[in-house]
Amino acid sequence: MIIGLVNEKRNLAKEIIKQMAEEYSTTALPWRLGDCISGSHKERTSRLKLLQQLCKNERNKTYLVYSLVFQEEVDFIRSLGGFIWHLEGCLSDIAVHSRDLLVTAKGYDYKGYVSVREAMSVCAVRRNSFNPMPEPCVPWHE
Repeated sequence: MIIGLVNEKRNLAKEIIKQMAEEYSTTALPWRLGDCISGSHKERTSRLKLLQQLCKNERNKTYLVYSLVFQEEVDFIRSLGGFIWHLEGCLSDIAVHSRDLLVTAKGYDYKGYVSVREAMSVCAVRRNSFNPMPEPCVPWHE
């Protein structure tokens, strides 16, 4: 599972990562995409290639990708069935879609934002609903 954080505040991203590490220490792997310096086409392409490389290894792990800045990065994560979290207090040019979550680092649901724990639960349920269990190999007979 891939979760992308749309934000510009490092301290808030660090708090989200800390809460995930406390709650899901064996499965959540934070991965920082890097600073955005100029926003040039070359920089956008380079960041997208880094993201594509990470997503090749996504199997059976949960990656928390933070420092998403460009629409192309968010669209790529969405195209893979990943989740986008918009953090409380962080303004962005990235549009909020119906599957996106508004997440707070407060540790509890607050003013329309959900806690990290609740957001992880929603993502797990949504992921399982899009990837149903396979049919059993041996048919059951009475």
